[in-house]
Amino acid sequence: MIRRRLGEFARRHPVWFGIAATLVWCCLILVATLLPPHPLYGPMYVNAIGLAAGLGVVAVLGWGREVGLRPVWSGRRMLLLLPLVVLVATYALPGVTATAYLTEGIGPGEEAYVLACIAIWCLLIGLNEELWSRGIVLHPLRRLGPFRSALIVAAIFSAQHLLNLFAFGAGLDDTIAQLVSTFAFGVVLVALRWHGITILPLAVLHGLGDFLQLASPGAAPLWWQAAIAAFELGYGVWLLRTVPAAQPA
Repeated sequence: MIRRRLGEFARRHPVWFGIAATLVWCCLILVATLLPPHPLYGPMYVNAIGLAAGLGVVAVLGWGREVGLRPVWSGRRMLLLLPLVVLVATYALPGVTATAYLTEGIGPGEEAYVLACIAIWCLLIGLNEELWSRGIVLHPLRRLGPFRSALIVAAIFSAQHLLNLFAFGAGLDDTIAQLVSTFAFGVVLVALRWHGITILPLAVLHGLGDFLQLASPGAAPLWWQAAIAAFELGYGVWLLRTVPAAQPA
């Protein structure tokens, strides 16, 4: 009964379903942050809870294949990720160090452990956000076509980062920059889904970018972040214009 009603609502009202699903996800994240805080483990279990909830929604709706939870495509389509991998790798140019995230409390020989924790945390972010945004939210919106689905999903994905302003104390300038960058990132990620890239490769790419930014001792200058966002948006539009006639889920 729940599967039928939710599935019917998603089919009839895909935009409202996407907004509702994202609001549920945001509320879940806010509730999860009430658990005992920890600079390393806290973000892990918050995102693990979000991921588990997403998997639960997928199971209830029976959307495993539809949201991209299927074997990773190992063919030429994976090369579409290469320009984005190169771009996010530039965040590591200043170096990678655990003290970029934790400025104190790291003892001798503990840096590798802290970096491993950050890497796991960022992978969980990628899995959590990709499953919800490019999986659960995108699936019913696919019937609107590549461009409209990409714009709507990217807008919803970008808007969810307002949590950082209203709940986590981020500054207004940083939030505006994040809204722009996440919108551009959202467009290109949806475009990659339309080309048959599954959730796991996108989650790894997403997590890699977050990891390199968190572990970089120097934030990328604003002009470089703007250039990356411009490339992602342009690349995403090109990908959307070249979507194959038969699009895999």
